Amino acid sequence: MFNINNQRTYMNKIIKLIIALSVFTISIFADVEADMQTLEMNTTDIQTSELKKPEIAWEVGFGTNYGGLLGITANYTVAEDVEVYGGLAILGGVVGARYYLDENIRFNANYGVNGYGYASDSSEDKLTIYAGLNLGIDYIFDNGVSLGIMTTLTSKNIYGDGIDDKNIDINKDIDDYTPNVFISVGYRF
Repeated sequence: MFNINNQRTYMNKIIKLIIALSVFTISIFADVEADMQTLEMNTTDIQTSELKKPEIAWEVGFGTNYGGLLGITANYTVAEDVEVYGGLAILGGVVGARYYLDENIRFNANYGVNGYGYASDSSEDKLTIYAGLNLGIDYIFDNGVSLGIMTTLTSKNIYGDGIDDKNIDINKDIDDYTPNVFISVGYRF
């Protein structure tokens, strides 16, 4: 059935997401352009053997940054302070991006599994899995251990038919909205 309020809510969420992604993208391009202006390189001196191959860093851990339960992510650096990642976990997965504020602190945005639950049927409990958009911040220690705190922006039932969707309305007043907060713990090698 058509409901104009739901449509407005979804449009507001989409507009906010587009604005956030636009600001994030502009900051990336501004940083890349500044790096290119300071780079002095004679292209005739570059030899194929000197070209650096892209490196992938791996992380393993628990939490939404790793796809829910125990998971592993492959992290690819796309700019000096920006990396994209994807991973698989037990009963889930994740894709996202990280912006490094400095060597140890990184802002994190991802889409992935952010909740599990069981719905009671008259005869059995059924597993239900939720996924959605998550934002947070991580601290990665020099030894590779990372600790993160994430909050859920959206959460939708993606598996299981026993529990209704627990959509979160980010347009509610802050007093009415209590976001889910998750801790992530991992190790980068």
